[in-house]
Amino acid sequence: LAAAITVTVNAAGLAAGFYQGYVTITGGAPQVVNGPIVVPVTLMVMAPNLAPNVTSLTPSGTAGGANPANQTFIVNNGGTGAPFAFNAAAVGGSWLSVTPTSGTTGATLTVSYNISGLASGVYFGGIQLTSATAANSGMILPVTLSLSQTGAAPTLTSISPQSASQSQVVTA
Repeated sequence: LAAAITVTVNAAGLAAGFYQGYVTITGGAPQVVNGPIVVPVTLMVMAPNLAPNVTSLTPSGTAGGANPANQTFIVNNGGTGAPFAFNAAAVGGSWLSVTPTSGTTGATLTVSYNISGLASGVYFGGIQLTSATAANSGMILPVTLSLSQTGAAPTLTSISPQSASQSQVVTA
């Protein structure tokens, strides 16, 4: 006769680490024929930590053009326990911003980009997440902004001289 047994644990107040114990199953015949059954149980409690649902953000655009589209991500609790409060701040330049600047794990944050006045190139920044509760407070979600040059790529207009035996000059 098979039966399902559910074991629940209240990890509140437990420090991060491994906890071991036993569940003893007892009962009269015929449920437990050979006496009590002892089942070893291991519980792993993980420290609360900030866990964005993305590993990085990589917006792109054209220098002098429209701002890249806003991007969103969720800040999760990657550990054990209840949701907890955190703060968010954009670091690396005024071209980068985040809203809201505080929340509780499970919240969605929006990252915005203002490329006004930026030349073509690659810009590095990040969204820093802090929390008094999280083991990894201060972690940074990397943001890499790539801006291409304004205008179209140069077009080949002529090759001279026409003979392949001489050196060639390419004019764009």
